[in-house]
Amino acid sequence: MAAPRLRRPWSAQAVPGLGQYWHPHLLGARLEGHAVLGDRTVDLGGATAYAEKNWGAGFPRRWWWGQAQGFDDPDLCVAFAGGVLERGPLKLPATSVVVRLRDEVLRLVPPFAVTAADTRDGAWRVRARSPRHRVTIEGDGNGSEPHLLPVPIPAERRTVNRARQYLAGRMRVEVRTGRRVRYRGESPLAGLEVGDEA
Repeated sequence: MAAPRLRRPWSAQAVPGLGQYWHPHLLGARLEGHAVLGDRTVDLGGATAYAEKNWGAGFPRRWWWGQAQGFDDPDLCVAFAGGVLERGPLKLPATSVVVRLRDEVLRLVPPFAVTAADTRDGAWRVRARSPRHRVTIEGDGNGSEPHLLPVPIPAERRTVNRARQYLAGRMRVEVRTGRRVRYRGESPLAGLEVGDEA
């Protein structure tokens, strides 16, 4: 089964003047080929891949991100991203959630969905609700220490270490359509990130 691609722009991309934009465009593709790691060759046949793009003038002061595959349903891929949008004195947290559930892609993005995120104490909790669907995501670092990653500041042509990322975190997901639970499960292969100025 070919991985669905998100081709249409959705609301967060249509808002002009934001400092950062996010677009997951490949959700669970099947790979062919191999990777050469030093003197080792690793077969990638049958592995899955995820791809996204980010663009804009710079990262917000605070943001959160997560992505996972490796669920017991091989055709499930989950991604979310959010941050605090600032316009003068106004500060508005916004989060987008995208779920590939077999051959269907669910987009839960404001203003067409109500979303909320909490990223405290090394844990992520994201809730998204549209008129048809509800998605609940819970994640954590699975007992590991985060990697501290550099974040570019394009206007100053430098980077600062302010992103904490877990590359093998844990993500629990529940997807509902109406009252029906369409999927409930956990992945031990989640990427989770939070960034701030602190």
